[in-house]
Amino acid sequence: MNNLLKILILIISFNTFSVAQAARPMMTDDARIVDPKSCQLESWVRDSKHMTEYWAQPGCNVGENAEITIGGSL
Repeated sequence: MNNLLKILILIISFNTFSVAQAARPMMTDDARIVDPKSCQLESWVRDSKHMTEYWAQPGCNVGENAEITIGGSL
């Protein structure tokens, strides 16, 4: 009887986890400057009820401590 109760509690707990919903993900930003004379592509997606935005921006370091970014949205 004790084992049956444990199995029943285990099954109920798995069903409880299946209806859980996650919150929005945390935003993570890499604030380092790109190495001198190199580039990186920064991209993200912003999704809402009415539209979805896709962003891609190249960031290039043209000197020692200056990063230039040019981008747009599709």
